[in-house]
Amino acid sequence: MNELFFKGMTYGWGAKRGDYRTSSAVESMEKLADTGSEWIALSFWTWQDTIHSTKIYYDYGYTPTDRDIEFAVKQAKQLGLKVCLKPVVNSKDGIWRARIGFPEEADQYWSEWFASYTNFIKHYAELAAELGCEMFCIGCEMVATETRSLEWRTLIKEVRSIYNGPIIYNANHGKEEGIDWLDAVDLIGISAYYPVASIPGETYENMRKEWEKQKPRLKSLSERFKK
Repeated sequence: MNELFFKGMTYGWGAKRGDYRTSSAVESMEKLADTGSEWIALSFWTWQDTIHSTKIYYDYGYTPTDRDIEFAVKQAKQLGLKVCLKPVVNSKDGIWRARIGFPEEADQYWSEWFASYTNFIKHYAELAAELGCEMFCIGCEMVATETRSLEWRTLIKEVRSIYNGPIIYNANHGKEEGIDWLDAVDLIGISAYYPVASIPGETYENMRKEWEKQKPRLKSLSERFKK
């Protein structure tokens, strides 16, 4: 198993249409590169109306356009940064995307949602391939969908028919061990918001000790999937 280290930051989260092409955004990425970062996760979102909607749609007034994304990717490459393209779907009802889903027996709803989500992800997989992005993220914290192994494996196969680079899935902390299809991706990502402080203003030493407790479970996950 190869030892890899990705030193970078998320860039552009929360950006709206046109924001990546502003002078302040250009300056922001330049400052990011000055930190010694080697990667960016270029992350943005579009919408579905509620966590129980089956259709994901492009909001022409909000979501960064393909031209915006192309501009940001080209700027990153000019600065020597590698890019993980990370499209995300959020719910307009304000409920966290981890709750998007349906009862397990509601196969028709699951089928409709995954068809829409697959189209969404494939659009950006194609863009990632065209722009030479060095990594592609197929989902972020989609906890309620993660039991649908067949649908996720099918989606991954379709993405691989378009995009030849490494694929990552971004699991949520504490839920990563329940995903049985992580063998199908190249890298396992985790939103690692593990609680490491017990009081406000916790000491560095105590937080470091709590972080150390997470390492064996993460090592075990890595060894389980050889990722």
